[in-house]
Amino acid sequence: AAVVALALASLPKSALRHPTWNAPLRAAAVASTTPRMTAGADEPPADGADAEASGSGPSPEAWREFRRQLIDGGIKVTTDHEAINGPDDLPAAPDPARPGPDRVAVAPRNEALLREQNEQLWQEYMNGVWAHPSPLEPGGLLCALPLQAQITRLMREAADGESAVADLMRERLTMELKPAADAGGSDRDTVYRTWLGNTAYCYRLAESVVSELLRDLQARASARGRLDPASLAPVEREVLDLFSRSQDTWQEVCLVTRVTEDDSGSAPAAEAVVLNRPLAKGVNPALAKLLTGAERQGAETPDPALLDRFVRAFGDEAAVYLGGPKLQREPAICVHGHGDLPGAREVSPGTRIFVGGLEGAIDAVLEGRCRPLDFRFFVGRHTGIRSSTREYESMACARPLALKQCLGLPKPLWHEVMELAGGECAELSRIEILKRDDLDPEAV
Repeated sequence: AAVVALALASLPKSALRHPTWNAPLRAAAVASTTPRMTAGADEPPADGADAEASGSGPSPEAWREFRRQLIDGGIKVTTDHEAINGPDDLPAAPDPARPGPDRVAVAPRNEALLREQNEQLWQEYMNGVWAHPSPLEPGGLLCALPLQAQITRLMREAADGESAVADLMRERLTMELKPAADAGGSDRDTVYRTWLGNTAYCYRLAESVVSELLRDLQARASARGRLDPASLAPVEREVLDLFSRSQDTWQEVCLVTRVTEDDSGSAPAAEAVVLNRPLAKGVNPALAKLLTGAERQGAETPDPALLDRFVRAFGDEAAVYLGGPKLQREPAICVHGHGDLPGAREVSPGTRIFVGGLEGAIDAVLEGRCRPLDFRFFVGRHTGIRSSTREYESMACARPLALKQCLGLPKPLWHEVMELAGGECAELSRIEILKRDDLDPEAV
């Protein structure tokens, strides 16, 4: 309650009526402040006629920062998956990795590189970069989870019979824990639930199960590496599908540019671009045509003057990324932090993350008002991503994480974001980083 009260102190009381506030946070704040609320000059009239009640409360940016303060203090946010399926009844794991009041540096060499690339973003980063698990939202991130983490979440959350690999994992966990429970005289259910909440143990159990299944499939494959689909058991088909998809999205960090919902009650779906798949560091005429959409079927003949200006602005220095597998011949998505450019659209109010405005970006670079690396171009995108599928961890984040370049980062962006988020995310990062021998130990 003290944490909530402290965070509330900087916001007007109209905050409690803000329509976009996450319901659990609203309930927590109301509970913590109700005993101190008395009728007076600060209390809005019953008819709601005051200016604050009319919807002029804190800015969206202030709300994002306010929510971060609450979560840093231990308030749990309802995720998209929980909103549909109910809250996870596992006890919350301790969070030793979450930063406290003092800033914690998780990637000092990345910080130094950011300073060279963009002084303003570096200052924002140093003044309080943050990330935390959150419902799907524009301006947020989606971090692809390792296969072992996906299977762990399936084991914890899927109903009996919903997932063959989840059923197998629960059966294997029960078998492994039976001797320990019997020897210690402990209640089996208590022992089971304790170890089910142990991320490192479940990760390694999933790794063992997947390795066994893949070795068996490899032994049964023909000389050309083929398998008869009719011979595959349900658990084998499921693991092969999960394995294939996880290979395609390995350690992706995606920026959500749009979220769509329907009336079916299903989880929201996101359009997003992959931030950490660099494609080119300069723009030549052929790439300029692709980025402007001139290569798509039925496209009009591109304006030669526009292409020439594009190459002059970004020919020697640019940041072009493979944004995803869909719509790769559509005009590239230009992401930046300059809301004053003609044609720019903020992905969500208060994020200060913008898309669009290509011609304005070209003019700004040619006129010296902006630098080429202020902008990022994404060829293709993801569509229809749902965090409820357990393939991605949905995050809210500070603006610098979404806008900074991913060119030659000493510490991969995925690890940086996951460690900033703390808790199980940071634990998964530590497990994954131990498996790599291609990174400078001093950088990670």
